[in-house]
Amino acid sequence: TIPIEKGLLFRARHEKNNPEGRSVLRNAYRCYDNQTEVLTKRGWKLFREVSETDEVATLSPNPGLLVYQKPQKLYVYDYEGQLFHQTGRFIDLCVTPNHNIWFRPREGAEYRFAEASQLPRRAVFNQGAIWIGTERQSFEFMPLPIYQRFRNSQTKRLKEIRPAHVVDMDDWLRFLGIYLAEGSSYRGQSGNHPAQVGISQKNSKNIETICEWAKRLGWRFCITKGKSSNASRILVSQLQLYNELAPLGHAHQKFVPDYVKELSPRQIQIFLDAFHMGDGSRVGNGTRVYYTASKQLADDLSELILKAGRAALIRRQEQETSFGKGIWVVSEHVKTEAGVNSRNRDARHWMDY
Repeated sequence: TIPIEKGLLFRARHEKNNPEGRSVLRNAYRCYDNQTEVLTKRGWKLFREVSETDEVATLSPNPGLLVYQKPQKLYVYDYEGQLFHQTGRFIDLCVTPNHNIWFRPREGAEYRFAEASQLPRRAVFNQGAIWIGTERQSFEFMPLPIYQRFRNSQTKRLKEIRPAHVVDMDDWLRFLGIYLAEGSSYRGQSGNHPAQVGISQKNSKNIETICEWAKRLGWRFCITKGKSSNASRILVSQLQLYNELAPLGHAHQKFVPDYVKELSPRQIQIFLDAFHMGDGSRVGNGTRVYYTASKQLADDLSELILKAGRAALIRRQEQETSFGKGIWVVSEHVKTEAGVNSRNRDARHWMDY
């Protein structure tokens, strides 16, 4: 089980000579520091933000399945002592010395638990999991009531109810992925202007691909040319589509809807491929990289990459890039293990807390 810092169940006197550090509990529990996040069904959360209603992502050792479980108990307490801090290119771990760590020695041994203070110098940490998920055949846009507003009056009457619009789920995931990467939604405040969904793109081949995706969904569209740039914009004026996409936020607030995170690895990969076509690149070694201005969207992408069978690394990029500056960069890595501490470099630290 994962100890979660949320509710103080009881208080006891300080243990003055506790080798694991002082706490308000008789013994220091095995815990992370207050900056560590844990994956829940509602996304990444700091441990202190987790509640009893959250389901936390856990790893079943055999065969390594990602399983959501509710915590059995919640702990939070003051701690005074040292913390074990292991850093590396893909690792940033900060725990109490007695915290159990899932690792394996570099010499090809099986995974096992050891307290942080007893870890060997050269260890390998697991960064991946097997996610099953659910295959969905279709996606349904809800029926839409259409009202007629009378001129110079606030009165309106029901004109028609547009029926539900059902599309192939794979096709929808492609359009959703490119929209969250390159799209925006707009509707005039008065409500009289048509609701529009637009996707910007410079690459002519990508424009053809996106248009084909829109055709498969049954939406009519047009292509406009930007006045101040060489980018084209694919516009769809469809209220049902707008109602589905507009709640997913604008540039800095965008996020992935929860139903995508529950899908199978195959369908999650369809979404990731489409997003990467819009806001992605590859670095020298072939690593796929995703870019976004939204921290929430970066967190969502890292979760999806994990569920697709790989490992993700998030960092903040303040310098100017072709994708802008002040953006979040999510790197996708095929290797789901991370080794730490070479023969020449030891990145273990003990820090006062």
